[in-house]
Amino acid sequence: MIVRSLRKKKHHPYHITLTQALTPNDMRQRVLFCQWARQMIAHDADFFKYVLFSDESTFKNTGELNTHNCHYWSDVNPY
Repeated sequence: MIVRSLRKKKHHPYHITLTQALTPNDMRQRVLFCQWARQMIAHDADFFKYVLFSDESTFKNTGELNTHNCHYWSDVNPY
């Protein structure tokens, strides 16, 4: 159903291309996001029932990422 809606809006899937490593600031941004998410959950326990996760991804603690399973949807070709 999600894919059908995206295609109706003329969106197409694109594989990601990794171009940079994580920086020290990335950890800070993740922590800020987690703090924000905890505040939202404290305000509304059902908060994440209203969040749309459009795809699944597997992350490994070795730092490997299978980009075959990662897609972005856009109505404009990013390449």
